[in-house]
Amino acid sequence: MSRRRNTLRDRLDRRTGPKDRGAILLLALGFIVAASLIVLALASWATNDIKNTTTFVTVSQMQQDARSTANVAIDSMRYQPLLGTNQTLNQFAYCWGTAAPSSQSFQFTTEGAGATQVNHATITMNAYCSTVWDPQSAISRVVTVDVCPSTISTMSVCVANPYLQAIVQFDDYPNNSTTARITGVCSTWCGQGMTITNWTWGSSGTSQLANVITVTSTAPNPAYVQGSAYVPVYSASGGTVVITSLSASVCVVSSGYVEFIAAGTCTLAFDDSGDVNYLAAARVTQSFQVNLNNPVRLTLSPSTPVTYVPGTGYSTPLTTSGGSGHGTVSFAVTAGGTASGCVVSGSTLSATGAGTCMILATKASDGVYAAVSTTAAVTFAEAAQSTLVIFSPTTVSNNGTTIASTLATTGGSGTGVVTYQATNGSATGCTVNPSTNVLSATSEGTCDVVATKASDGNYLAAQSAVTTITFQQGVGVALAFTTPYTPSPTPDHLV
Repeated sequence: MSRRRNTLRDRLDRRTGPKDRGAILLLALGFIVAASLIVLALASWATNDIKNTTTFVTVSQMQQDARSTANVAIDSMRYQPLLGTNQTLNQFAYCWGTAAPSSQSFQFTTEGAGATQVNHATITMNAYCSTVWDPQSAISRVVTVDVCPSTISTMSVCVANPYLQAIVQFDDYPNNSTTARITGVCSTWCGQGMTITNWTWGSSGTSQLANVITVTSTAPNPAYVQGSAYVPVYSASGGTVVITSLSASVCVVSSGYVEFIAAGTCTLAFDDSGDVNYLAAARVTQSFQVNLNNPVRLTLSPSTPVTYVPGTGYSTPLTTSGGSGHGTVSFAVTAGGTASGCVVSGSTLSATGAGTCMILATKASDGVYAAVSTTAAVTFAEAAQSTLVIFSPTTVSNNGTTIASTLATTGGSGTGVVTYQATNGSATGCTVNPSTNVLSATSEGTCDVVATKASDGNYLAAQSAVTTITFQQGVGVALAFTTPYTPSPTPDHLV
C-alpha cells in the first residue's frame, strides 16, 4: 500500500509541477480571508441588531408605561370625577392627587448578549385630564386623558402634542339606579358605564424640544381703516414664526406689517412648524377691532328762511358741506316740523305751506370713513305782499243825516280778505260796515281809514297807509271826493 501511495503522489507531482502547487495554496488562502470577512460582517450585524433591539425595547417600554399611566388616570377619573374648582371641568388639570401633573415612574433594564445587564433606566410619565360634563345626557362625562414623558414639562405643550391620548365616556347614575338621569356630581354610582372612544399614539417628543410662541406687542385698540400699520412683536423657542391673517377681508399681512382694509375684527395667526431641534408650536392668535375713521361734522343748507315764490311755491334745493370721504348724501323728512306737505324728492325739498320742515341729512360710509348725519330745520316763510292802497271813494250819500262812501283797494297779493278800520278825524261817527265796506260819518269832516289784507298762507298780511277821506255836506247835489280831500278856503254858495 505504501508503495502504491507513493506511486500516486509521484504521478500527481509529475502532472502538476511546482508552479501548480503554489496556485492551489493561494486559492486556499483567499477562501480563508473571504470566510473571515463574512464572519466579521455577521458579528457587526449582530452588534447593530443588539443596538436596534435596545432601542426597540426602550420605545416599547415607554409605550407600556404611557399605557399604564393612562389606565390609572381612567380608573381614577371613573370613580372620582374631579369636577370642582380648579379641577378638570372644561380644562386640563390633574387626573389624581391634588395638583398637575399626575405622574408615574417606571424602572426597566435593557440587556445585552448573554443576558448581561447593560443599562438601567427610569421613565416618568405625566398625565393631564379634562372633562366635559353633561349630567342630564345619556353620556354624563367625556374625559380626555393626555400622557407625555416628563421631559415635556409644560402642560400646554403636552396637550398640544400628547404622546398618548385617550378619550373616555362615563355614564353616571344616582345611587341605587341605573336608569334615572343624575342631577349633580355622582358620589357612589360613578362610571357605571364606560366606553373608550379614542386611543391615539403621537410622537414622544424626546428628540425635539418644546416650542412656544409668545406675542409681546399690544395690538391697536382700535385700529382704523387705512390707518397706521401694525408691526407685531413676538418670540419663539425655535424655528420661524409665520404670521397670517384669518380675516383677509379686514386686514392683510405684508412683509411683517399688518395693514387694515375694512372695518371688522382682525384676527392674526402666529405659527411655527418647528425644525429638527424644536417641535411645532401651538398656534397663537391675536384679535382686535378695526374701525372706520371718524368723519368731520356735516352741515345742512339752506340755513336761512326760504320765502314763497309765485309759480314755484315752497321749494328749495338741499345741499351739505363737511362730512368725510366719498359717500353718497341722502335727505329725508323727519317728524317735528310745522309746515304742511313736506316732501323730499332727490335733493329738492317742497312744502304746501309755510313753516318748518325737519330734514335728516346723511352722508353714507365709503368704507374708510363712518357715516355721519345731521338734523336741521328748513324754514319756509310767507312772501311780503305788494303795496296795498285805498283808492278814492266813488259815491257820496247826502240825505241830510248820513254821509257814506264805498271803500276799495288796489295792490296787495294773494287771496286774503281785505278789511277796513276807520277812526274819527274832524268828522264824527266814522264807521265801516264790514259786510259792504261802506264808510260812513254823521258829520262833515275827515275820517282816517286803514285797509288790511289778511294772509292767505302764501303771503303775509299787509296794511295800507292811513288814508284820509273828507266829507262835505251839500244841498241837493251829489258830491264826489278825491283822496285826500282838501276843502276850498271859500265856501261854495249853492242855491
